[in-house]
Amino acid sequence: MTSSANAERYKNHRFPGEIISHGVWLYYQFTLSYRDVQGLLFERGIDVTHEAVRKWCRKFEQDYANQLGPGVAKVEISHSTDFSGKVSPPRSS
Repeated sequence: MTSSANAERYKNHRFPGEIISHGVWLYYQFTLSYRDVQGLLFERGIDVTHEAVRKWCRKFEQDYANQLGPGVAKVEISHSTDFSGKVSPPRSS
């Protein structure tokens, strides 16, 4: 159940807060893709698009992080395109 403070947060959404929070929880708890979450919810009779799951995760990610508590380390992933090394031209035969 969502508290009255959180119930206001889920207002004007097509799905109840319990479904939204479950979808966000699935995404972050099991590091699933948006389409994986869509499939799991569909198996439970909830027809939602992966785009809706993406929007939920973007909107409610901070709420989920706050529930984890201060003792949980935050992980940031950076994708580096830096490459250091020597690239030799191919040898001719």
